[in-house]
Amino acid sequence: VKYHLRQISCHVAAIACLPRASVKTLKGFAKLMQFEAPAEMAAAGKNGWPSIGEFYSHKDVFITGATGFMGKCLVEKLLRSVPDIGRVMVLVRPKKTKSVQDRISDMLSSKVFDNLRTEQPAVFEKLLPVAGDLMEPRLGLSESDQQLLFQNVVVVFHLAATIKFDAPIRESLKLNVIGVREITKICRKMKKLVSFVHVSTAYANCNQTDDIEEMVYPPQVHPDKILSLLDWMSEEQLDTLTPSLLSGRPNTYTYTKSLAEYVLVQEAKGLPVAIFRPSIVGASCREPFPGWVDCLHGPSAILVAVSESSLGLGYSTHSRVVSLIPIASSRP
Repeated sequence: VKYHLRQISCHVAAIACLPRASVKTLKGFAKLMQFEAPAEMAAAGKNGWPSIGEFYSHKDVFITGATGFMGKCLVEKLLRSVPDIGRVMVLVRPKKTKSVQDRISDMLSSKVFDNLRTEQPAVFEKLLPVAGDLMEPRLGLSESDQQLLFQNVVVVFHLAATIKFDAPIRESLKLNVIGVREITKICRKMKKLVSFVHVSTAYANCNQTDDIEEMVYPPQVHPDKILSLLDWMSEEQLDTLTPSLLSGRPNTYTYTKSLAEYVLVQEAKGLPVAIFRPSIVGASCREPFPGWVDCLHGPSAILVAVSESSLGLGYSTHSRVVSLIPIASSRP
């Protein structure tokens, strides 16, 4: 896979700053999306690019997926590294047994926030939970919360998604595709928006036989036609159809992530969109502290098993390269 983003810091907090290493790629994508970079993007910093701190200073940020692995790390990074940031608004879906505030309390109890609790406890006042649901029209936001976002948000990070490889196609389409469509509608009404970052995956186009370029690949079947199937097909019918829809991909996750990218290209024209394609994300390298991870899924479980001498041998192919990156690697 060809990537020209090698100088980007691995922590996701940096990607809204449109790093210098990606200028060529981003200019091409900006042309595709038909938007001009805001004047303030070139207001400070070396070569016309502001530093991360300058970029986020006094700006309000909206994040979906903040209670997930990458989301927690992003929230912690923003609050710790940009003390004069505006509000960090996070979309949280209430559950039957837990309110929005309960879920925020659970999130903040994570060890990733230990340093903040000790050194900068006041920054948590900048965290503002917003009740909503990715699968609902207008994200299920109240009228007052919609206006709050429309009038104040400058940067949007869309991290929320189902990352279950074996999720039924209906669930994946609703969260990963319809969710992108709904948040795009919200972003279009934001008066101060300068960056809308959509987190995809490096494997969205893993069915390509040639090198995967920094471009959005058109699907074999238009997303509108795929989504229309949800209106009349039963679960059994969708499950039967799924293998033919995947177009050579191994699961519904990579397929719907690819559809989501295409939906952005079609429906977010004129918006300052960036698509971030991380590969397999593992534990932190340096910050907030080495080795932090909040789950034992995928590679994390294997690394723990190896480090504990529980796994000493595994079947593999010596020519294969594991595309594993740390959730955060930059120095504090």
